Amino acid sequence: MTRNISLLLFMFTLIFAGCTKKDENVYQTAAKVCLAKQDVKGAIENYSKIAEEFPESPSAPKALYDIAGIYQNKMDATIDPTVSLKKAIEYFNRIVDKYPKSKEAPLALFNIGFIQANDLQNFDEAKKSYGRFLHDYPQHDLAAAAKQEIDYMGVPPDALIPKHVAGKK
Repeated sequence: MTRNISLLLFMFTLIFAGCTKKDENVYQTAAKVCLAKQDVKGAIENYSKIAEEFPESPSAPKALYDIAGIYQNKMDATIDPTVSLKKAIEYFNRIVDKYPKSKEAPLALFNIGFIQANDLQNFDEAKKSYGRFLHDYPQHDLAAAAKQEIDYMGVPPDALIPKHVAGKK
């Protein structure tokens, strides 16, 4: 009888432990292990769990940033590269909208402009994104780079040097 009670308590403990939330560090570690194994979908799943289960944690915008980076770097070979870049923008936008005071927000907004200008060649949207970046984060370390991106947007690489030299005269 005592053995049956012990077994019952053990099973109850396992069931209860399985129903509780994991620690965000467990998800973070699992995501890194998945990336090391090139299991991109597993990494995205684990990063998503952090954002979903711990939305008030500083780890949430970092997890979203990591997901956006996976898409920006086109690490999921099952997704069209353009679709992947658009998904990166979606995740970067989630950071900017939900966590505007996080350290990831200005980086996310800058990356949105960068993807729009350099990867998608959508210069009008890129100018808006960089403009918003400069408005929202005028003192950020990337402010000068954002201004330069706007100035040189759409200029072919071989024309950059003459334009840069002309601007210094």
